[in-house]
Amino acid sequence: KGTLIWDYHKSRLQLFNLKDESWHVIIHEKNYNRNYMYQKELEHFLTCIKIRKNTINPLNEGIEILKIALLLKESSQKMKVMNFEG
Repeated sequence: KGTLIWDYHKSRLQLFNLKDESWHVIIHEKNYNRNYMYQKELEHFLTCIKIRKNTINPLNEGIEILKIALLLKESSQKMKVMNFEG
């Protein structure tokens, strides 16, 4: 058990281990290309359009995830537990 922290700018994932109360680097990608994921997603999306195939992540699931994220943001701002009814 512990805490995970992702440092976007350093492309590094660290774990604070509760047992030994110390930080451990789990992943450190020094030459990580931040655009690679987006390029691959766009290629996949355009291929799906071209061959009329469903994408990996259906639109309705994306909408539900966005609703949850916005509810989490609202919950955090109001410091109040919110209920999600999808």
